[in-house]
Amino acid sequence: MLFAPTDIDITITPQAVLAAISKQEYGLALNMALHLGERNVLKKAVDAIDLLNIDLVVLSVDIRMLKEMLSFIAEELTSSPHIEYYLQWSYSILQNYHTLIFKESIVYLETLRNLLRVITQHEKDFMNNCDKNQYVISFIEKQIKLNGNGMVEELIENYDVDGESVDM
Repeated sequence: MLFAPTDIDITITPQAVLAAISKQEYGLALNMALHLGERNVLKKAVDAIDLLNIDLVVLSVDIRMLKEMLSFIAEELTSSPHIEYYLQWSYSILQNYHTLIFKESIVYLETLRNLLRVITQHEKDFMNNCDKNQYVISFIEKQIKLNGNGMVEELIENYDVDGESVDM
C-alpha cells in the first residue's frame, strides 16, 4: 500500500476512519483509509460498504489513489471468499474510470494484469466446478433411469463433498 503523507493531516487516523464508518460516511472513510496506506484499515472501510452502495462510493474515490484501490481489490479477490462483492468493486471502478485508466494505461498496466489474472483464475475454478456438477447430474440421471426414483437419496448420500463416489 502507498502511504500518501502529503495528502493527510493530523486528523486522518485509523480511529477517524472507524468514526466515519460508524457515521456511514463511507466515501470519506475510504479516502482516508487509502491515504493512510494501512491495509487492515482499508479492508475495514471497504468491507463496511454495502453492495448496493459501491457504485456511489466509487465515484468519491480520489483519482490519485485509484491504482492503490484497484491493487487492493485484486489482492482481496485472491484471498477473500466474497468474490461477487469484490468483482462488483472492480466492475464499478472500471465502469466509472475507464477513460482515465485508458489514458494512463502504462501506470495501470501491472495492476490491471493482476486483476485480470485473478479474475481469470476464478473463472477457471467456476468452470471446473460447473463441469464436475454436470457430470454428477448426468450420472444421477442415468442411475435414476436404471434403478428407479427410489435410489436418488441413496446416490446423493454416497457422494462426498468433492463429487467423487464413495464405495456402495
